[in-house]
Amino acid sequence: MSDRLIFQLGTNNWQRDGEFAPGSGILHEAHHHAYNALPGVRCYSMYPSRRQRYRDEDVRVFPLEHDIPICESVSPVSSYRWHAMSEAEVAAYRERLTTAVADWIDEIEARTGDEFTLAIAHHAFMNTVVLRDVIRRRMAAGRVRMPLLCFAHGTELKMFNNERRGDQPEEFPLRFLPFMQREKIFDYADPEHGVDVAAAISIEQVTALLDVFPEFPRERVVLTQRLQPGRVRSATGRHRPRGCVSRILDATARRQRPSARTSRTGWGLRRRCRVLRQVRRLEAAGRAAASGGDL
Repeated sequence: MSDRLIFQLGTNNWQRDGEFAPGSGILHEAHHHAYNALPGVRCYSMYPSRRQRYRDEDVRVFPLEHDIPICESVSPVSSYRWHAMSEAEVAAYRERLTTAVADWIDEIEARTGDEFTLAIAHHAFMNTVVLRDVIRRRMAAGRVRMPLLCFAHGTELKMFNNERRGDQPEEFPLRFLPFMQREKIFDYADPEHGVDVAAAISIEQVTALLDVFPEFPRERVVLTQRLQPGRVRSATGRHRPRGCVSRILDATARRQRPSARTSRTGWGLRRRCRVLRQVRRLEAAGRAAASGGDL
C-alpha cells in the first residue's frame, strides 16, 4: 500500500542557519516531524525565508529577496508588512508561491508515484488562498480534489479584526478581509470554497476564527490541545531515544496522558505525546474532509 502524502505550507521560517523562528514556524516544524513519525505517512513542507536556501527531500524553502510579509505592525523577525505591499506585489507573491508549490508537488508525485491526499495551510490568510489555487490547477489538469485544512495561528485574525474596527486606518485599512471574503476561502456552502477543515490550539482562536468568518461551520473546526511553542522544538527534535517513537504511538493510540509524576525523560515523552495527539486529530479531520463525513 502506498504511503499517505501530506503537504504543509508555512507562513514563517523554521529555526535554522542562525535565523530566529517565531512560534508558528516552530509549530510547523514540530508537526512536520510528528507526521513523518507516523507509519504510512510522509509529510513534505515548504516555508519562506530571506536568509535560508535549505533543500531536502521533504523540505523546501521558498526564497525571498525581502523579509517575510507579516500581519502585525511590528515583528521581531520582519518589518515587511502585507499592508505596505502594493496590489501588484501581493499578486506577484501569490502567483510565484502558487507556482513553486504546484511544481514541487508535481515533482514529488512524479518521483514517488503517490498522490497527495491532504494539504495544510498555516495561518488563515494567503497560504489558504495559494493552496486553494494549487488545488484548482490540479483539478483543471484532471486530478482529484485534495482536501485543504487551515491551521489558524492568531496574528492573521488580529489583522482582520484591526481592519474591521477601523480605528487605525493608516496601519490597517480595510483590505485583506474583503479580499478573503471575495475569494470565498471559508465559505463552505459555496462549491468553489477553499478550506474544508480548520484547526486551532485554543478555544479563543476557534472563537476568533468563527467571528471573522461566520460563514464557516463550527462543526468543521478542530480544537487541538494547547501547546507551548517554546517546548515544541525540544519535543520533536530529530534525535529521539531508541524505541521512543513506538512508545509515543502506543500512548497516542490509547489517548492516555502520561502521569504527572514522571522523570525528566517522562516529561519529554509527555510533550511529544501532545504534539502527536495534535497530529492525530488533524489526520482524522483530513480523512473526514476527504470523505465528506462528519468530524
